[in-house]
Amino acid sequence: MGFDGANVGLMTRGDSCVVAELQPSGDGSGRATLLRYTVGQYKWAVTELAYSPPLHRQWFCEGVVSHGGMLWWVELSYGLLACDPYSDKPELLHVPLPTIIDPLTGKVANLANRASHSCVKASSGRLRYVQIHGDPAAPVVSTWALTEAGKWNPERRVPLPDIWADESYLDAMLPGSIPALALLDPADPDKLYFFLGSCIFAVDLRRRKVVESGEFDMPESPNQLIVRSSHLVHAWQYDPSSSRKHIFFILLLFD
Repeated sequence: MGFDGANVGLMTRGDSCVVAELQPSGDGSGRATLLRYTVGQYKWAVTELAYSPPLHRQWFCEGVVSHGGMLWWVELSYGLLACDPYSDKPELLHVPLPTIIDPLTGKVANLANRASHSCVKASSGRLRYVQIHGDPAAPVVSTWALTEAGKWNPERRVPLPDIWADESYLDAMLPGSIPALALLDPADPDKLYFFLGSCIFAVDLRRRKVVESGEFDMPESPNQLIVRSSHLVHAWQYDPSSSRKHIFFILLLFD
């Protein structure tokens, strides 16, 4: 039984904890294998599922989000596949991502870097999609929220030059270049974190200002084509009753 760390999600319900991996086939058959391990049961359950539309290429998962009683597997060029890992008869739900008519050009072709300019995260009780797009000389960062009806509702559209020109950005002495997405604050969907060189900084999208910045130490990937991005980062709120948060940097190794 083989595993891919990017496909593995964890979910708790009451005192129970389940670890699940989804393995969609890329042969056009629409078949997927769901592997589940419930802590305390000491065995893996293997379930064969169907998904649609089927893929005719390899599945490239960017991570798994636990939200709303479901695990959501994120594939940025395909969309989301989700199911309830506790169900006796799980069914896969497909949710396409918003259509971007003006994606950034000139990006590194390596698929591992898609998460530098787009990501799906949970924030303030909803799944949200973030994308940097447009003219590389004047890019825009946009956000959407997934509604209960399964539709993406546009929320913010902020030109990055507006942020670059703000006094808060100049005070942070950051260059006017396109950053990589790091994460969306789990409690505030208007607070977006970016990587730029060895700096991580947060922007209030509503006010278009830098509200946090600092240097960080993160191991370099052995593959120099892979950049630091949201693919490597998870946020954990230490105590849901407080505003205290911990940001974890998870390094995934690629051959």
